[in-house]
Amino acid sequence: MAQAFPILTLGAASLAPQFGYLFGPREVAPAESVLSLLWRFARLNGLAGHAVVSALAPYTDPYEGVAPRIGALDLAALAVALALRPKHLRLAFLDEDAAPRSVPVLRACPCCLRRGYHSTLFQIPTVRRCPLHRQALETRCGHCHREQPYWLSARSLDLAYRCIHCERPWAEWSPSVLARRPFNALARVAFSRRAYEQWAWFPRRMPRGKPRSRCAGARCCAPSAPGRASSASMSFPEQYRI
Repeated sequence: MAQAFPILTLGAASLAPQFGYLFGPREVAPAESVLSLLWRFARLNGLAGHAVVSALAPYTDPYEGVAPRIGALDLAALAVALALRPKHLRLAFLDEDAAPRSVPVLRACPCCLRRGYHSTLFQIPTVRRCPLHRQALETRCGHCHREQPYWLSARSLDLAYRCIHCERPWAEWSPSVLARRPFNALARVAFSRRAYEQWAWFPRRMPRGKPRSRCAGARCCAPSAPGRASSASMSFPEQYRI
């Protein structure tokens, strides 16, 4: 069972949408992929995978899933739910023109996965090693030796950091989102520098738009202060919570 933030076990049953969701700019590492962000977001808030996919791609079957691309997701709802500005999400996606040339299967650095991190850089064909650990990127599960598509679905979110085939951790263990250590300056520089070298793969600008779901206005959509829950208009019914 996914580990949830302690506030969910206190007093009032669960963290209701009117109080927002636990996330913010401090949770984002350089060039972190949207799949990695949603892995952590769903775990921190105790959300089921199909509820997250349905909210971000309302016209898609959450169990079939959708490609983690700009044109496939509701970016306004994503930014509001994660309490992030568009600039924070820029490196979470590959450019729409470059995405078809990216690696279609999940590529990961085991050391990064142990810290709960996956980078968009890992899906670029010319990046074959982790910029920080210098390890070759792996495309197959170490247990069942099968590849996993780079795909956003209910199953891929429910089995965060795990193989969707054998359900065992990609690394030696699944990371804890509560005890997650932030990257130090050296690590942030390593990923930021590599992202700058691969700048052509990233979108030049992020599309802007109003959230599709009902919103209370500027007070609701404004990013929350660091360390606070975001006032997200993307709501998840109580029965969708884990």
